[in-house]
Amino acid sequence: MDQQQHSWIMMTDQQKGLENAIQRELPEAEHRLCVKHLHANWSKRFPRKMMKDMMWKATRAANVPYFEYKIQHIKNVSVEAYEALNRIERKKWTRCAFPPGTQTAPNL
Repeated sequence: MDQQQHSWIMMTDQQKGLENAIQRELPEAEHRLCVKHLHANWSKRFPRKMMKDMMWKATRAANVPYFEYKIQHIKNVSVEAYEALNRIERKKWTRCAFPPGTQTAPNL
């Protein structure tokens, strides 16, 4: 087994204290954000179901070109929504930014 198969992936909501604790206690761990929580916060500003569906499609994109295609759809509907998502580090919430070989849940 290679080293990547043994690495830790920590998924949290956007609590800064948790992120700091993970960095301090598990510096080799990958930190990702729970998209369900991201969406819950994002939907307070962009509540339409269409926006929810568009965000999840972008999140699930397995490659960068498809992600860019889907995130452009969000921008076409709402530049503000697009910019809000772009403020979040992509490697923490988009499937296409996960390292090669990363396993995800089947329904992601």
